[in-house]
Formats: sequence, structure tokens, C-alpha cells
Amino acid sequence: SEDEQLAYALSLSAGAANQARLETRLPPEPESGGTRIAVRMPDGSRKQRKFPSDVPLQSLVDYVCIELAASGATSKTNKWKLVSQYPPISLAFSPDATAEVSSVADVAKNFETAGLAPAAQLNVAALLL
Repeated sequence: SEDEQLAYALSLSAGAANQARLETRLPPEPESGGTRIAVRMPDGSRKQRKFPSDVPLQSLVDYVCIELAASGATSKTNKWKLVSQYPPISLAFSPDATAEVSSVADVAKNFETAGLAPAAQLNVAALLL
């Protein structure tokens, strides 16, 4: 129906606007130094990027949300988690990069204080609950 088509177009527009907003928040990759992060995406692909070590982990969540949107990944609950085995980190967030209540304090930490510098590997998975 026309209403369904309009709703679909609006959702695509909102998604594009959100992605553009997140891209403007990303810090530039440092030419030297910084923290190298490798992220295993839900489809098994691996994304890699460098971040300044003193920026909040929210930048990593923003980056992952951009990559999830670009790949067309979906989650039944519309929520995701970013997990590191060591140091033990679990960040829960929605596709617009809003941290879940349990993760708000963690996304405010920077890469250095979270123990991710100089390099770390994390995995992205759909949050089931």
C-alpha cells in the first residue's frame, strides 16, 4: 500500500540521517600511535580501524553502527553487543549508537582506561534479550 511504501521510505531516510550523524562524530584515524581495533562482524567479516587512545569508547560504538548499517545487518531485538574476551568488555547498544543503561559508564571510558590500547579484537553479536 501507499502508506507502507511511505513508512519504508521514511525508515530508509532516518537510517541514512543517523549514519551521516555518526560519521560526523567519528574522530580521524591517527597517522601514528593510537589504538588499532579489529572487529568481527555478525556476518564473519573483519573490520579494522585506528582510534586516538584518549577518545571515549562511544567512538567505537559509532563506528560499529556505521558498519552494521552499511552491511545491512539486522537484529530481532534491534540491539547489539560488542564483546572483548580480554580485557573483559561488553557494550550493549542500539543501531543509533545509544548505549543500553548497563553500558553507559563503559562507553564513557577511553581506549586507554578500558585496557584496549594499543590493540584489541572485539566481536559484534545481536543482543538476544
